[in-house]
Amino acid sequence: MNIWNMGALPWLDASLLALLGLLIGSFLNVVVYRLPKMMEQQWKDEAAELAGTELPERAPFNLMLPRSRCPHCGHAIAWYENIPLLSYLALAGKCSACKAPISIRYPLVELAVAGLFFYCTWTFGANSRGLADIPVYAPPGPTLGVAEVVDPAGNETKQTVDLGVPSFNRIAAFP
Repeated sequence: MNIWNMGALPWLDASLLALLGLLIGSFLNVVVYRLPKMMEQQWKDEAAELAGTELPERAPFNLMLPRSRCPHCGHAIAWYENIPLLSYLALAGKCSACKAPISIRYPLVELAVAGLFFYCTWTFGANSRGLADIPVYAPPGPTLGVAEVVDPAGNETKQTVDLGVPSFNRIAAFP
């Protein structure tokens, strides 16, 4: 048995792709938090431009910049505090600087995406079929589902993000 051959050890394939799912889930947390803010700022800029108002200079705000910070104290999150799921557990769900609680949504989204990657890889294998089925088996669609799970109280994210996932995906997600 060649252990370097994908498919030789299905549990290893599924576990490795679940780790990839944790990383993608972490990135989706960033997208869900920042994209509505980026879109709102773009709309304000366009409105100001149409009104003939000069746009103020401001620091860049996109998916890369600025670095993640604690929403309570502004502490810049170090790389080792930003490892999906592990950092949340190591920090006991609290900011390392001010000890304010970190929302449970972050590890839940990471776990949901990791679980989805694990399930599709375990069921269909580490091949194009297994990876292609990830969006199909995502509960109500890949990005829309994550956006709707995030912060139902509306504390941090004031709106959901619909990135064009067809509404039929809500029904097709449950085979």
